[in-house]
Amino acid sequence: MSACISCRTVAGEILPPGGILYEGEHWVFCLREKPLLVSGQGFILLKHHCESMAELSHAEAAELGIVMQRVSTALTEVV
Repeated sequence: MSACISCRTVAGEILPPGGILYEGEHWVFCLREKPLLVSGQGFILLKHHCESMAELSHAEAAELGIVMQRVSTALTEVV
């Protein structure tokens, strides 16, 4: 079992509140259990372990921007 919380969440070992709310080819989004500032705070998690942004493939890096925009738009509409 990996000690990485992100990897454990993606593997389904840790269940975030509401589950995975968005899933793309390389990334998933889930809400924080206890938001720090405002409701709707969450995490965008890569589907595999990564220590540095420099390790991302071109496809992963390109999709990250799209995921950030979609999640931001959805949270703005809902919250």
